[in-house]
Amino acid sequence: MILAEKPSAASASAGPAPPRTSLWYVTNGESVIGPVDTELLLRGITSSRIPNDCMVIQESWGSWRGLHQIREAARIGRPFSWAACHTDLCPGIPEALVRRARDAGEALLFAMHAAVKATNATAGLVHRSRHPFVGLVTSSAVGEGVEDELGQVVPRHDLALDRARRNEVLIGSIPHPSRDADSQAERAILRRFSACNRELKGVAMVPVFDGGELLAMIELARADHPFRAKDAAVLRKIADVVCVK
Repeated sequence: MILAEKPSAASASAGPAPPRTSLWYVTNGESVIGPVDTELLLRGITSSRIPNDCMVIQESWGSWRGLHQIREAARIGRPFSWAACHTDLCPGIPEALVRRARDAGEALLFAMHAAVKATNATAGLVHRSRHPFVGLVTSSAVGEGVEDELGQVVPRHDLALDRARRNEVLIGSIPHPSRDADSQAERAILRRFSACNRELKGVAMVPVFDGGELLAMIELARADHPFRAKDAAVLRKIADVVCVK
């Protein structure tokens, strides 16, 4: 592994050294990337570009450490404040991280991961508005198999999109193929998660507005059991955080 070059004695005596920032090297067991600063490391973790089984090291350390062993990563593994109505925390992403996002796309990415963690969802998608002609396009995905949805356009007459335009949060179970004729919005969401390798039990959707205009739609799917009614309030709060970004 190549580490950053240390300054020479001559350069060190030339003047006061600038403040040092932590630099990290990351490995998945096959290759090493770095150095990267702490902010970039945390962005990689929260966006799942750095998987949980990766290890990290700093120049001053004698051995590699798991992500769960470093203080910086432990902070973002704690819950965001809107996941509960009291001060106790549950696994998630800090609300401040969404608020500090550089743009709406990054805020939506963080919000999707927050929604997945808060509701124990199996997979999640973000469909973002691309005006004036395209409509909503799938711009972020998390979960096994759903990456193939990236770049897909949500049909203009999609019934889940219809609910989003009316600013409704949708919490639904999987409709029976030959019954539940009124569950067309749930079916529309389910089709977008059809590549999941698990039998799904529930779907959810929350719209994100920018003023009076629909900015995006976050959709979730869950395999172990349907979403709970209380998840609607959690998803609404997450959407509200993005709205004030």
